[in-house]
Amino acid sequence: MKRGMQALLLAGAILMAGLTFLVWTSQAADPQAVATMAQKGASENEMLEAVLKTPGTFALSADDIIRLKQAEVPDTVVIAMLEKKDRSESDAAPGAGAEVSEQPAP
Repeated sequence: MKRGMQALLLAGAILMAGLTFLVWTSQAADPQAVATMAQKGASENEMLEAVLKTPGTFALSADDIIRLKQAEVPDTVVIAMLEKKDRSESDAAPGAGAEVSEQPAP
C-alpha cells in the first residue's frame, strides 16, 4: 500500500511538472492547460505561479472563461490570466498616443 501511494504521488508530481512546462513554453498561452491543471488537482498557488511564469498573453474569449469556470479554476487565477493580458498589451506600446516634437533637443 505504501509503495502504491509513493508511485501515485510521484506520478502526480511528474504530471504537474509536465503541465507547468507546457504552460511555460507556450508563446500564445493556452487556457486549456490551466483548466487541465485544475482538473488534475493543482492548487490555486500552483496555477497562479504557472500563469505568472507563462510567456505571452492569455487571449481569453467568453467561451474560454466558461470552460475555465467549468473546470473549477479559481476566480483569482482567471483574473490573473486577464490581467496578464492587459498588462502585456499596455507594455507593448509604451508612450502610444504621446505627441512627438519635431524640434531638435537643445
